Amino acid sequence: MFPDNISPRITVALAVYNGEKYLQELLQSLEQQELKPFEIVVLDDCSSDSSADIIRNFSFSVSQLLYHRNEKNEGVSATFKKIISLCTGDYIAFCDQDDIWMPHKLKITYAAHQRFTTTPAVIFTDLTLVDDFGKTIDPSFWKYVGLAPHKTNFFDVLFGNVITGCTVLINRQMIELLKQMPTEAIMYDHWIALIAYGFGDYGYIEKPTIYYRVHNNSVTSKQKAFLFERIYKGYNNRNSFLKTNFLQAEVFKNLYGGILNENNRTALDYFLGLQQSTFFTKWMVSRLRKNPWKKLFYPLFHSVATAKQIDG
Repeated sequence: MFPDNISPRITVALAVYNGEKYLQELLQSLEQQELKPFEIVVLDDCSSDSSADIIRNFSFSVSQLLYHRNEKNEGVSATFKKIISLCTGDYIAFCDQDDIWMPHKLKITYAAHQRFTTTPAVIFTDLTLVDDFGKTIDPSFWKYVGLAPHKTNFFDVLFGNVITGCTVLINRQMIELLKQMPTEAIMYDHWIALIAYGFGDYGYIEKPTIYYRVHNNSVTSKQKAFLFERIYKGYNNRNSFLKTNFLQAEVFKNLYGGILNENNRTALDYFLGLQQSTFFTKWMVSRLRKNPWKKLFYPLFHSVATAKQIDG
């Protein structure tokens, strides 16, 4: 095993923009991890508040803090790609500036990762929803939005994401693929899900590891609103139904179609073929894939996910 207080080269990646209101509480939760990261990499996207001072003045007992600042405000996507290149760990855990990590987060996700060796892999977990003041809204984000990782397969992930980025721990093989993430990717965690369910590996832990703050006054909140509205609720506008998903899938096929197994390659081709279908057909397929009787309608749905729940 590993020492109780020192991580085997886990990097926490924290992108920051005007996060002064919640940063102290987040940093304290990182310091209180039962398995501590060996480094915490911060990339400040030109905050105009006291975020930089809060970060620089915080003292970690074990972890090395590396603070970087963009020369100009570059936005979420560019900052994300840059921060990956700054991380030197064998594993990366991504971090939102306004959340609170539960003490066991890194310990249980790292322990779960040990079943994977050479494949690009991710461990992800449930979250507890809290409001602006830390009061619990719902103990399970998955139940709140109707996510079911144990019933999810690659075909499902083409329609919508099941992984929340701030819960994940990814290995070096996944890190290297993320460095090549195309601009057509909807969100980095959705791209991770496509790789993991498509040809990599994954495990999920039903136990929450993060207090996931929901509020309306920060950049991070806007990203979370985007996740709620665009990923977990779906793309049900008649004029843009699944357009971004189809574009993402086309690029994924160009990059990795040749290494998918037969079931997943068939699923990807079937999904892309829906572009030529009527809106009603697209809607019907997207609904039926969640139906317990779906196997009666589409043979494709016989390719179900292999249960990979990991006890936390």
